[in-house]
Amino acid sequence: MKFSKNLTKHTCNMLLGGSLIIAGGTLSACANSTKAPAENKTNPPAIKIENGNVPNAPVAQVVNSPTVRQNTAITQPAPVQQPMPVTATRLPVPVAAAKCAPEALAVGIKHFAYNEASSSDLVWSGYGSQSDSKYKIHQEAKAALQELVNAARRDGVSLTPGSIFRSVARQKQIVANKKSQGQSARQIYYTSSHPGFSEHHTGLTVDFSPIENSFANTAGYRWLVKNANQYGWYQSFTKDYTAYSGIAVEPWHWRYEGKQGEYSPIFAASKNRKC
Repeated sequence: MKFSKNLTKHTCNMLLGGSLIIAGGTLSACANSTKAPAENKTNPPAIKIENGNVPNAPVAQVVNSPTVRQNTAITQPAPVQQPMPVTATRLPVPVAAAKCAPEALAVGIKHFAYNEASSSDLVWSGYGSQSDSKYKIHQEAKAALQELVNAARRDGVSLTPGSIFRSVARQKQIVANKKSQGQSARQIYYTSSHPGFSEHHTGLTVDFSPIENSFANTAGYRWLVKNANQYGWYQSFTKDYTAYSGIAVEPWHWRYEGKQGEYSPIFAASKNRKC
């Protein structure tokens, strides 16, 4: 195709404005034409699309700039606070099997099994002779005993521990002595536990003086009945428990289960009354 060099201004404007595209560029005849028309603000020039591609289209690129990364960072949701794992309370002594002493059970008396505290866990209670093992107490209960005694003292009441820890070996001696005196099994187990079945083995139980029925008539006992539970101490052998177990009432005998009951699993069989 041939074109005249004398192209009209209108024709050159059409060519330069992009309305007519000719391979190889625009006609040279328009090279010296008047300046290109002003940009059309409302109607952009037509763009030739070949094979679905727009020529010279800008390509999005990722700019590796700290500023850009900071400004374009995606806000992540705050992590969900997970609850702390619940850990079991370490018991001062292992929980014994839920069973009653066969020899006592044979005569209708229920004494529950208890494990003996480790010697490394036993400390002097601060009462009686340091050399006498009955004044030892499990270290987990020493402060609790002192707190109980101090609270009673503030109310003008005196509490004196008379016996605390008792080993299985010592319990064997007690039972053997009673047998040698000719006491029957019912007589023995009405007031004494079979070896391996005494709460005193745990080091968590205290007999307050005087260790006899007259303690029920003291200000100390009345104070304990009213206040001991809030400090984690409980009377073991009450009238109600005697009706179930066949064991004598012991107003002086109190065991430590913890203010939150954290040590009560040790005494669970007795509390649940299940041999």
